[in-house]
Amino acid sequence: MNEKILVTGYKGFIGSRLYKIFKDSGMNIDGLEINDPFPTEKYNKIYHFGGQTLLRESYKNPYEYFKQNEDFTLKLLEKCRQDDSQFFFPSSGSAIKHTNPYSLTKFHAENWINMYAELYGITGRIYRFYNVYGGQKGAVYNFIKASFADEPITIYNNGNNVRDYIYIDDVIGYIISHWAKNMKTIEVGTGIGTPTNELVELIESATKHRFRAKYYEDSPVAEDVITVAKKPVEHHTLLKEGIRNVIRDYFQR
Repeated sequence: MNEKILVTGYKGFIGSRLYKIFKDSGMNIDGLEINDPFPTEKYNKIYHFGGQTLLRESYKNPYEYFKQNEDFTLKLLEKCRQDDSQFFFPSSGSAIKHTNPYSLTKFHAENWINMYAELYGITGRIYRFYNVYGGQKGAVYNFIKASFADEPITIYNNGNNVRDYIYIDDVIGYIISHWAKNMKTIEVGTGIGTPTNELVELIESATKHRFRAKYYEDSPVAEDVITVAKKPVEHHTLLKEGIRNVIRDYFQR
């Protein structure tokens, strides 16, 4: 039997890649964006990768983040309960300490998913992504773009924030290679923390260009100084190689 799959956010950063891989593999797949008509057909698996993702933007539009990251998630969970579907959801490492609207929506969504798993037996995965980069998304791309455009960059907390950067291809490979028989939360990161200042140095070395940077002692939003996966994925691209990949893709746009 050919499983039927739904990918929400199928035009987005991660969702578009999942959608393409499933479609190219000959799977029976539909895509859904939040403003599309809600589907009536049944799906075996729902990959809910639609939603708002920018932490700083969540301060400006907290209600929009609630609607897309919580309300729409609950609507899809209810469909899973009725149709006996599996549910796969991208959370964030920042959900652990939810100090801003974005992180709070992810924390609440995780709780709803776990409750549906406990009460109704829904299976699947919660993926706690750390700093996913690649293509034209993420801090790595933004810095590389600024480098080649000779644009200034802004660095908060004097560049001491430590982040776990994981390459998009590693994330996609992990998602499609693991199937679920229960509901489980998985940390998707490298387990390697890289300070912003070190990231800047790596990009300067790769691009042969020195940034014009403006440093600030504080951050404009409440966020952890260090966010690194405690239980990382086994195989991942080293940051130096990932930076080279982003540079290659930048010139192939």
